[in-house]
Amino acid sequence: MSSNQKKRNFQIEAFKHKVVVDPRYADKTWRLLEHAINEIYNHNASGLSFEELYRSLFFLHFPILSYDLQVTWISAMSRIATEYLFTINSHAYEEVFGDLGLEGFHIYLRKLSLSYVALTTDLQKLIINAYNMVLHKFGEKLYTGLVSTMTSHLTAMSGCIENAHGEMFLEELNNKWTDHNKALQMIRDILMYMDRTYVPSSRKTPVHELGLNLWRDNVIHLSGIQTRLQNTLLQLIHRERTGEVINRGLMRNIIKMLMDLGPSVYQVDFERLFLEVSADFYRVESQEFIECCDCGDYLQKAERRLNEEIDRVSHYLDTKSEIKITML
Repeated sequence: MSSNQKKRNFQIEAFKHKVVVDPRYADKTWRLLEHAINEIYNHNASGLSFEELYRSLFFLHFPILSYDLQVTWISAMSRIATEYLFTINSHAYEEVFGDLGLEGFHIYLRKLSLSYVALTTDLQKLIINAYNMVLHKFGEKLYTGLVSTMTSHLTAMSGCIENAHGEMFLEELNNKWTDHNKALQMIRDILMYMDRTYVPSSRKTPVHELGLNLWRDNVIHLSGIQTRLQNTLLQLIHRERTGEVINRGLMRNIIKMLMDLGPSVYQVDFERLFLEVSADFYRVESQEFIECCDCGDYLQKAERRLNEEIDRVSHYLDTKSEIKITML
């Protein structure tokens, strides 16, 4: 090669042929994903198996293989073979799972809490279609569809909570919150690619945070639930202050739910009212103590009440509430 010959930079050119997408692709694909989300919320997620997850992730990075060959190969896949194939394609898995690479892939599989045994399911369609919807620029349809579907289920959940009577109100709220969290975790795992690519590039709310916001707006801030929840929590605390034994475990779960929804939710929906009611309670009680007790007894009762509030905070309130309640 002569010295005056210029070096050419290596370039990868795009395929010459144009990929034609079925005009009905987005609608048909979303219906499959919508059905899967419905199954998750309806407690039918056991049909979403690891075998299909392996198949779908394999297909994402080996698309030239026929479907029959995918099925045959994956059915006989061992963990060693899986690690080998995913290791030699680590660059692709780093794109999806970040710096964790192959380790992240296995963590992802374990998080789904499903069996390695092959089951007859449609999870491969779920994973690959969610990926391809984003790839084919249908991320907005996937995201808005997710919002609509989750909102529909949360509306139904709020109706069940509203219809719960007496002490079952908090129980039903706690059960539905648990169900929503489990569904949200699975949905977030399934839509991981959308969450890592489309969401930040479009400045959308991440899936998990979106699920919390929808729960807040469609359940907790529903007029028939919000006031009732506030009154129920304050009544239970009042009963505990007057000597009754309450379900502290349930209280802890409900208060934690408010905290998980954000500091503003806990502070506005509960803490502010809690401090106001507490101030009124101790204002009345302190006046009664002054009228019937000497100075020593008054100080003892005040100290006992102070310790009770500290204990209450440690069991089911936000730790930041301690200084506020003890300063009343």
